[in-house]
Amino acid sequence: MWTVDLDHTHPYDHRHPDRGGKTLQHNLKPLCRFHHRIKTFGRWRDSQDEYLAVWFEAPTGHTYLGNPYTGRDLFASLKTQPPDHPARQRLTDERAHRTDTHRRQQAEWDTNNPPPF
Repeated sequence: MWTVDLDHTHPYDHRHPDRGGKTLQHNLKPLCRFHHRIKTFGRWRDSQDEYLAVWFEAPTGHTYLGNPYTGRDLFASLKTQPPDHPARQRLTDERAHRTDTHRRQQAEWDTNNPPPF
């Protein structure tokens, strides 16, 4: 499961790919979904320096050097929201159930079909 979005600092130009925004290391950075969405839909801008540090510019003109993985650096009063459900545990439980079912079916088949097959 991905926990970040891979974002282009300079947007990829689908009409004229040679004009920039290429998918290269110096033009990519990981952003959490929160920061990716405020950049894409919230009139925030970002830039990357030569050390690949990410800077965000708010619509107000304020700039933030950032750890782009939480919203707390931009909105200190942002409340932590727990997930709606424990997705990882649910997926783990489903896989364990499938594995147990497969093992049970295999044991039953082995019992009912002794060698030679």
